[in-house]
Amino acid sequence: MQTFPVSISSLLRELISDWGIERRVDYGTVIDQWTQIVGDPVSQKAKIDKIENGKIFLKVESTAWRQELFFQKKELIQKVNLFLGKEAIKEILFF
Repeated sequence: MQTFPVSISSLLRELISDWGIERRVDYGTVIDQWTQIVGDPVSQKAKIDKIENGKIFLKVESTAWRQELFFQKKELIQKVNLFLGKEAIKEILFF
C-alpha cells in the first residue's frame, strides 16, 4: 500500500487490481461506453449482449448489418482495445 497523499483514482485502480476484478470493470466500461467507442450508427444497430473471456457477443439488428460488421470486426476490436488502453478483447461474435 502507498503512503499518503494518494489520489482516489490510483487507490481505486490498486484496489480493483488487488481484488482481481479488473477484467469485469473493463467489460462494464465497454458496455457503458459502447456508443462513444464505436459511434452512433454501429451502436444503434449492434447492442452488446455480454462480454466473457475476451469476447464481445453482439446482437445485431439485421443480416445485412451483421455482414457489414463482420467485415469491420478487426477495426471494432482495435477501437475497444484502444479505448481501454490494453488488449482486453480478442474476438467479437455476432448473432
